[in-house]
Amino acid sequence: MTPEQLITDLNRTWSEGQLENLSDFYHPDALLLPPDAGDPIQGRAGIVATYYDFAQMTELHGFYTKSCNSYLIGSVTAVHLRFEVDYTMEGSRYVESGLEVYWVNETPQAIWRYQTVLSTRTIT
Repeated sequence: MTPEQLITDLNRTWSEGQLENLSDFYHPDALLLPPDAGDPIQGRAGIVATYYDFAQMTELHGFYTKSCNSYLIGSVTAVHLRFEVDYTMEGSRYVESGLEVYWVNETPQAIWRYQTVLSTRTIT
């Protein structure tokens, strides 16, 4: 499996609600830098918990990959993914576009992830 396919499968898995299958996508010591500039989350269990938190707080209408490119750097691959996510939270519907950057090892498993929201619009 290529690093791009790993990330594509990871996003399909969580967006289809198969949260119990997320662990294999992440290395046990992976690091997540959250979009809100909060404290880094280290470890597979903590990262997977963020997907459960999002699923509990929102109703997902769709997750769409806009582009996905990879760059081999030594023994790891950087995967650069632009996305759009459509969800309802606390009675308001949002469409966000953003960027995720993953570092993927040779296994392949994600070892590092950073996400940033580039724009948000509210749908009434």
